[in-house]
Amino acid sequence: MGGPGRTQVLTSSPHRNPHRNLYMDEARALSQMFGQTTDDLQGGYGLSTNLALSTGSYANYWGDSGDDHALTDAQMYPLVDVASRNKDANYFMLTGTHHNPELGVDIDDSQREQAFEGLFTHRWNDEGETVSQFTDWLSEDLDSDDYQESSRAGRGFAGFMETITDDDMPEKLMNTGTHLKEGGNEYQNASFTQYNIELAHSLSDMFDAHVYSFANGDVYDTNDQFTQGIGQYRHSDGFIQMGTEERATFMQFLMGNDETAVEAAETVDLYHQMESATFLGGGASAETSRGSGTLQGLFDHSLKMESESRYQDLGEQVDREEEVTGIFVTEAGNLSEKIPVVGTALSKGIEHGKDGIVEAIVDGEFDKTEWSVRSGNLNWLDGPFETFMRYSEVTWCATVENAWDFVTAYVDEFEDTYETQAEYLESIEDYVDCGDGRI
Repeated sequence: MGGPGRTQVLTSSPHRNPHRNLYMDEARALSQMFGQTTDDLQGGYGLSTNLALSTGSYANYWGDSGDDHALTDAQMYPLVDVASRNKDANYFMLTGTHHNPELGVDIDDSQREQAFEGLFTHRWNDEGETVSQFTDWLSEDLDSDDYQESSRAGRGFAGFMETITDDDMPEKLMNTGTHLKEGGNEYQNASFTQYNIELAHSLSDMFDAHVYSFANGDVYDTNDQFTQGIGQYRHSDGFIQMGTEERATFMQFLMGNDETAVEAAETVDLYHQMESATFLGGGASAETSRGSGTLQGLFDHSLKMESESRYQDLGEQVDREEEVTGIFVTEAGNLSEKIPVVGTALSKGIEHGKDGIVEAIVDGEFDKTEWSVRSGNLNWLDGPFETFMRYSEVTWCATVENAWDFVTAYVDEFEDTYETQAEYLESIEDYVDCGDGRI
């Protein structure tokens, strides 16, 4: 459906367009026509790209204007839906780079950024469910058996990270000018993830799928400065080197929404468990087990960044760490759905092989229903880990020791000794490095 021609709804500011009402009539007619299409009907690259650009630009300029003549969300949804079906066009919208480009599609990047901002920051009355079709494939296609699909998704996420964390885009997305009442607070400048909840969930899925890259990227460069920039996607192990602030900024988007903040906390917690099991079960190098510390540090930093952002909006301090912790303790869900995603990201990253504990869990050899979020103590190694540990050995210290004895000796010695997860992490890292675990 369609070709590379410049099919347009509004690709320039409607404030300067004398034919706006005519375009509105055409847009409504186009919306009505697209609303009758089947889900498997896909527009060509040119049509899809221009439709995404024009709809996003319109949402950016007029979507929240309250103008009686403006397109309603219901009228924009068919346009967004059809535009988002062509993943090559989505790739361009999210990254600024053409994937399998067609002649005649030559777009100034400033126009793309304006459309990107409009699609993300407009307060959609379906909470961003339709517009999330532009981004869902970045996580869904990552483990596709089709090399072209998985590679496009991996490179697409790297480009998306550049777009969403570059220059002033984070400021535009975190301080949208949208008025929102939430939990007794009245925000004048809400983050897009506070109200476009389904879009926030789409970002949360990306975080899960790339959690190894978030956890194991370099924190400091050779000059002891925070790393910067986004590297290329490495298909062999799924790794992307991402700058420290870029990772924290992306995670701050998740912290802006209670649901995705708790989902991120669950992912961090699950990653701790899997990484520890991989280290203890396979005798991996100590360097392999450092990622959870980095991930926890980024999580804490992103919470503080979000607290500061909300303070600037409300004029009073909001402790997001305390809020998220409270929700995490009382409402954390079942981790069974996250296990295959996080486990696959971890096992690909460390190239642990099919015999590893993580691959065994992902392949269903252990009962996923026994997994749960830790409740603040050290009794998290029961269930599937116990079976594995009893038949494994710790071989990298001075003496060979049964893995279960190695772990339970630590638990018996240090249960309730420390106050924070960070202290326990430091203690455990020392212990598995053959120290005494005391800090």
